[in-house]
Amino acid sequence: MKKNLQIEFIKYFYGITTELDEYVKQELYNFGNNMYMLFSFSMIGGWILSICFNRDCLTPVLLISFIYSQIKQESLIMKLGLNKTEVTADEVESAKKRLLRRTFLHVFISGIIAAMVFHGLIRGGYIIFKGFEPSIDFLAPAIIAVFVAIVLTAFIIYYSNLKNIIVVEE
Repeated sequence: MKKNLQIEFIKYFYGITTELDEYVKQELYNFGNNMYMLFSFSMIGGWILSICFNRDCLTPVLLISFIYSQIKQESLIMKLGLNKTEVTADEVESAKKRLLRRTFLHVFISGIIAAMVFHGLIRGGYIIFKGFEPSIDFLAPAIIAVFVAIVLTAFIIYYSNLKNIIVVEE
């Protein structure tokens, strides 16, 4: 049977180890199709608004669409119960390590996306720094503060997701 790359990526991204049944696959396909339509119409709508107002409207429209899609994706994953990991008592430590790696990967990817969005908002003129010229004296502590915030966020998410590891009896 041919493997679907989308399903394999979703399984890897969320750490899903079990096989997905047809209902779950159909729900994931349906969600993907809906989000494709959302982004397509958002792109067209943002482009039309940009032409009408002679300003970059595509960036905020796509940002709102992206945030909405992430919220809907998390709710779908939780509704389908795909965020739960069933392990035996011997596999708990390895499941915790996988969860920690996956959490840092999610936070890292989210940080990159946030940086790209922030850059797009600055380039679009939605965020303006008037009279502010960042220097190395400002940037070094700011980078350290952002890094510490990212690490703390990752640990908070990790400890809140530990409850999703379920120990089963053999």
